[in-house]
Amino acid sequence: MEQRLQPDDFDALWDHLGHARSFGREAFDAALRLLGGDTIHRTLGCDLLVVLCNPDDEGWSHEAALAVVAIAYEETDADCCWSIAEALRFAGDPVGVPVLVRLASHPDSDVRFKAACALPDCTEFGEPVDQRIVTALLTLMDDSAVEVRDWSTFGLGTLLDVDSREIREGLVKRLQDDHDDTRFEALVGLARRRDTRALAPVISALQADSVFRLAVEAASYLASAELLPSLIALRSWWDVDTTLLERAIELCDPSVQANRVRVLEQLFSEVQRLDKASISASCDLYETYVSVEAVRRDGSTLLWSLDELIVRAGEQTSIAHLIVSDLG
Repeated sequence: MEQRLQPDDFDALWDHLGHARSFGREAFDAALRLLGGDTIHRTLGCDLLVVLCNPDDEGWSHEAALAVVAIAYEETDADCCWSIAEALRFAGDPVGVPVLVRLASHPDSDVRFKAACALPDCTEFGEPVDQRIVTALLTLMDDSAVEVRDWSTFGLGTLLDVDSREIREGLVKRLQDDHDDTRFEALVGLARRRDTRALAPVISALQADSVFRLAVEAASYLASAELLPSLIALRSWWDVDTTLLERAIELCDPSVQANRVRVLEQLFSEVQRLDKASISASCDLYETYVSVEAVRRDGSTLLWSLDELIVRAGEQTSIAHLIVSDLG
């Protein structure tokens, strides 16, 4: 009969696992061997892989993910499934997606929570988000467990740069959640997609007696002049994150935004004088800043934020001159 770990054992266990990194590949190979043992050993092997892949300085994540996936489909123990999801989270490899999608419907809410945390991390930078991840997170956003709804809403709303009508409708539904963090994560997710259905809830949240940081963050994404009076009113008492507040005020101030447009117009009117590079400006849907890029004739690039260039230029010079100087 297998002996199960008790809750009091875990602190001591993680302290010991934390020292494993110093053993390098020897520790990694030991973790892989543990995956072939009984339930406790399989769980311990996954936990050791979490430590060794956080961060993955040695490039072991793909190998770790393949090894964990190999044991996952036959696993029935909830504690081991929890550790499997955690190991796949820190491996951060797309190969783990099918396992995590299955664990997202596990009867244990702790396992579903870990799946919600892990799914957004199993995406490759610059690649389209796997629709299976989106579908699983949308389902988890309706979960009966508060922490599962919260983290799946955060994952889909903020961690993933993906947009669709289905996603927006899922976020709108969570605006009615009775859990504060879940509700505000949905608000930020909707605002990041510039959905105007977030505007009225943000105004209401900014005028409340207690203002969540996420409400101000959502305001910065919406960049609407309608939010400006409520944001300015916060200056007198809201000290949770004054840097974020001032950024939100700038983004919602029509005069500040008009100045940015004028600066860009001036830049592109002068750009014809630049014979060293071509210039472009862009603003990602999920960001709040404008990027300016110069591509030299040899294909090399320089990148700035528009705000950085405006501050550097001041009133003494033009952005075009700064770019010429930086290009050397």
